[in-house]
Amino acid sequence: MKYKIYSLLFVVFMCLNLVTWAEENEVKETRAVTGFADTHIHQMTEYAFGGGWLYGKHDGPIDEVLSRCSGGNDHGFLAGEGLLGIHLFRRGGYPKFDGWPLWDSKSHQQVYADWLKKAHDDGLNLIVMSAVNFEPLAQIIPEKHKVKEWGYKDIPALKRQINAAWRFAAKHDWYEIALSPSEARRIILEGKLAVVLAIESSDSFGEEELVNQFDDFYDMGVRSMQLCHQFNNRFCGAAPHHQVFYIFQYIRDLLKESDRELARELLYNELIQNYKVRGRSDLPVSVQKGAEEFLAGTLGFEFDKNGKNILGLTKEGRTLVDKMIEKNMILDIAHISERSVKEVFDICKKNDYYPIMLSHGHLRDVMIPEKAKEEKTTPTEFIPMIMETGGIFGLRTGKEEVRTYKYSGVENTCAGTNRAFAQMYQYAVKELGLTVAFACDMNGFIEQLKPRFGDHHDSKKGKKNCPDHGKRWEKGVGTDFDTKGFAHVGYMGDILKDLNNLGVDTSPMEGSAEKFLQMWERAYDENRQMVPYNVDLEKARMNVLPYKK
Repeated sequence: MKYKIYSLLFVVFMCLNLVTWAEENEVKETRAVTGFADTHIHQMTEYAFGGGWLYGKHDGPIDEVLSRCSGGNDHGFLAGEGLLGIHLFRRGGYPKFDGWPLWDSKSHQQVYADWLKKAHDDGLNLIVMSAVNFEPLAQIIPEKHKVKEWGYKDIPALKRQINAAWRFAAKHDWYEIALSPSEARRIILEGKLAVVLAIESSDSFGEEELVNQFDDFYDMGVRSMQLCHQFNNRFCGAAPHHQVFYIFQYIRDLLKESDRELARELLYNELIQNYKVRGRSDLPVSVQKGAEEFLAGTLGFEFDKNGKNILGLTKEGRTLVDKMIEKNMILDIAHISERSVKEVFDICKKNDYYPIMLSHGHLRDVMIPEKAKEEKTTPTEFIPMIMETGGIFGLRTGKEEVRTYKYSGVENTCAGTNRAFAQMYQYAVKELGLTVAFACDMNGFIEQLKPRFGDHHDSKKGKKNCPDHGKRWEKGVGTDFDTKGFAHVGYMGDILKDLNNLGVDTSPMEGSAEKFLQMWERAYDENRQMVPYNVDLEKARMNVLPYKK
């Protein structure tokens, strides 16, 4: 009897030791994964903007959560479908979906659970689920349309979305949140959708102490952050684009003295360097007086002689970047000023070329002149920064009219459709050798890829000049993507099929999930080095044809 007891205790002891060994010596999966990635998607937007912007829920009985809407401005206030958000002609949701979603839906759900699952079935194996908020919008939405208890602040809005993602993961066995690249690889190899939690807002830390708020988000599972969004903030300068944000920045500066302090810090740092003195007090009195007079008139974005935001990383911004690197997080340079991008790259370079991701962007070289003026578009000289760090670029899907890449193999004859997207994709992959993924930005206030067929392509120029109009059954993919465009996330696989029909090799995009994981794994690699990148950028630019109206 005593022998049996000793034998049993020995077995238990060995089992416990094996468990401990397994935990300390985790066998990391190394097999390559398949499928594509989307580096910027807003799955939980109904929890943002005080709950008063987006109509429809991401999950629940479809006949309830995607039912016919009112068509009034109780959602999409001011800037949704229709004037002032009124869209009585676009009310139809489930079951016919004859009003929304369409390619131009900005205030109706586009990432419903079944649609996301359809995209996953078609090969979407990794997403970066970005929690989002924009306080000025949440403030101007009428109180009667919002959830009273939610308020408008960024931090609680972001946390609501993060918590919603965890609840969704607990409910759906095909969806799992990844806290590390090894977890993401395991999730994908098990046939599930790997989800990386991220943050996109202008005041994601509010007035909270940096380290405490950072740790709070990290403990909630956040593994990627944007340093800023539409505004300059305590971390860095933003990359301006739409004129409305110039106005919001001006108003913000009137109300918030801290932004003026960012400009003051940058200006004095440059003066101290130029005059070769130790501090502000050592500058000539006349210089200090001139600086203060200049700052007294600094409201809104301030630009250098090239029209770019003068604000780069602040001291806190550098601290935040350092914290993200310390925690092996994914550094996202989307929306930050060009000065900020250069300073982030300098930090990454000093950290053995720590990887950089641009989660959603447009390549400036192929944008038409008006769009190319926006600082938010990505200049070609930033491509080596991404590639030398082993990073990835999320190509934004959208209705943009673009210039023609002469080796695209696709006629650029249907503005805002997959023919236009093919120009940017082919230029990125074939000419620049850029590692790319999708960046749909669904539920993110943008209009998506237009249809190449049917009556929902609203551009007169597109209807007149698009040779595909009316030839759906001959040249289309056979789904509503043909006539509704990229109306919801479930059509993501159809984008690839449509590109294939146009003669495009989509294998680089189809393998982007593996490329994303390789980037994230570099963040953990103590032996990482610069990735060689030897593309002649000037020659590349020459292969984009001049814009013709």
